[in-house]
Amino acid sequence: MTLAKYLRAGAARPFCWDSCDCCSWACGWVALRRGVDPSARWRGRYRTARGALLQIRRAGGDLLDVASEAMADAGLVPTEAPRPGDIGVVETDRGQALAIRTPTGWAAKAAAGITVAPFGCLRAWSV
Repeated sequence: MTLAKYLRAGAARPFCWDSCDCCSWACGWVALRRGVDPSARWRGRYRTARGALLQIRRAGGDLLDVASEAMADAGLVPTEAPRPGDIGVVETDRGQALAIRTPTGWAAKAAAGITVAPFGCLRAWSV
């Protein structure tokens, strides 16, 4: 599947904790492209925002730390120059999110589709 098709499919899917939130959606892209799901250990373990936050805290404290460990475990290499299709932890107006780099910005799963914006990237990995 191409990045454009994945973005369109993500925009059409409703937001759902654990199956189509910012982390599970971005990690689904990694699984599709690399054959390994960085979020596999958390799938099926939360159903709400509070549950997601609890999983993050149990795994290391904040999304940046947890994502860094999960991406390393999945064999992804950090990059200082993310390209379309890479993933990263970005800072949104609602806090940190895992997002996919596009030609025009970072795409993050949102309550209504996806949001693409020039979010500040805290750390990125090559997919």
